[in-house]
Amino acid sequence: MSVLLSCDNDDIQTTDPIIGVWYASGSFTNALGITSDFETTLTYLSSGSATNESIFTGDFNQDGVIQTNDLTIEFSWENTSPSPDFNSLSHSYNISTTNSQTGEVNITSAVWDFGVDYDSAVSTTQGGQINNWTRR
Repeated sequence: MSVLLSCDNDDIQTTDPIIGVWYASGSFTNALGITSDFETTLTYLSSGSATNESIFTGDFNQDGVIQTNDLTIEFSWENTSPSPDFNSLSHSYNISTTNSQTGEVNITSAVWDFGVDYDSAVSTTQGGQINNWTRR
């Protein structure tokens, strides 16, 4: 019995799977006990630059008044997986942000576990924060 396996070019991932636009939404409670709803869109470019656009809604002052805050952060990213295999479903990344007042660069790490279709992912930050993402 012979088995012949083949793949076409559509089966080969040639770019980092994080490149593109990712969306997440949900709720969280911060350290002060304030619950907020959020919607976040991350846009990763092949150049290594990226943008986080987030909308937070909640009673931030705990005075019964619901407020909405928009936040946009530009950052850079780097795949730190050893010899990245872009067909792999799990990748490690460094995310670098620059403090606009001090110029200090803050680097955090995250692991992204992609779905088999690369249209969904679960990210886990070094601090243990978990987010579920869908590709837009």
